[in-house]
Amino acid sequence: MDSFVQGTTMACSQAAAALSMGLIHHEVNVIPLAFSDFLMPLEWDRFMSLGEYLTAAKRLKYGKTDCAEPMLWAIEHAIYVDVFIILTDNDVSVKSMKPSDAIQWYRQQMRMPNAKLIVVGMTDKSGTLANPNDPNMLVICGMNPSVPQIIHDFVVNV
Repeated sequence: MDSFVQGTTMACSQAAAALSMGLIHHEVNVIPLAFSDFLMPLEWDRFMSLGEYLTAAKRLKYGKTDCAEPMLWAIEHAIYVDVFIILTDNDVSVKSMKPSDAIQWYRQQMRMPNAKLIVVGMTDKSGTLANPNDPNMLVICGMNPSVPQIIHDFVVNV
């Protein structure tokens, strides 16, 4: 996450921290996780300042992003999730299964047929992580000020 957001001098970890802050401040139930050597729950909350988010993000030891891992983690912990949002610098690996298969597995196992998956590849130029025939999957390639609104509109089916 130390690579730069496409077309900027902002580290992907900084953009992810700012976007996470917005989600945590405006949504009721957000479970922030980070990709390290394992999927790591973060103790980020709505009472933190932007500076605290940025400092916390800078201290993390990031690992490769296995985009299937959040869904598998949620199944393992029996957590009901409406929307999975994965923020990555595009250092992506597929260890267990493709993210499109993982969200299908999650939907079946948790009986959440409309669970959504959003992957934001902040340095990515191509979106190959989603099933183009699945209306509840979205891959956003790159990062700009419209991304939070795109996420919002997708989540509420605008």
